[in-house]
Amino acid sequence: MTADVLVVDDDPGIRMVLADMLELEGYTVRTASDGIEALERCEAQTPDLMILDLMMPRLDGMGVIGALTERGLRERFPVLVLTARHGGCAQLRGTVEDCAEKPFDIDEVLARIARLLPAAT
Repeated sequence: MTADVLVVDDDPGIRMVLADMLELEGYTVRTASDGIEALERCEAQTPDLMILDLMMPRLDGMGVIGALTERGLRERFPVLVLTARHGGCAQLRGTVEDCAEKPFDIDEVLARIARLLPAAT
């Protein structure tokens, strides 16, 4: 079984790099450019993992986490936050399963994903 990863970031370059690397690793990848799209994608098909940026237009990452919780979707999959916000990871402790700061190392991100999705690797 291939894990379905939803990559949510308003930067098209970051979305493309992550999607390309994840597909090379055998993951099925869907993308969203903001929080509203992310919620639509989650409601259409629950991902096995979400990679989420915090600072986005229309609905930011914290808004996505709150909306997923309100809709009863938050507990269905782990969330890995990738953020450029200084101290953003410290603020998220206990809210998401993992967090890394940008700029990120792709090998580190892949290792974090493997820890979050042990059955899919």
